[in-house]
Amino acid sequence: MPCCPSCGVKIPLDILRVTPAPSNATPPTPKQSRLLGFVRDYQTANNGVSPSFEEMQTALGLRSKGSLHTMIKRAALRNLVTYVPRCSRSLKLVEAMPC
Repeated sequence: MPCCPSCGVKIPLDILRVTPAPSNATPPTPKQSRLLGFVRDYQTANNGVSPSFEEMQTALGLRSKGSLHTMIKRAALRNLVTYVPRCSRSLKLVEAMPC
């Protein structure tokens, strides 16, 4: 069973299911594009570590973590990101699979 990268808690494999986005997937919204760009830049600058909710909230100029959480959940439904609920810094980008 794999561990959460930030806290070491054991994570059941069914939570970590990643379904690659189909080639005809809906593109991200402008706000989701800003979020994905920030996460990608942050992970590049910090050796693959994901930003915290507070860091994402500040970078995107959002007033509440609830609106950020909704944005992340909708991005996950579009298979743009994956995350482990209640586990800090577990957000991962789902890269397009080459054909």
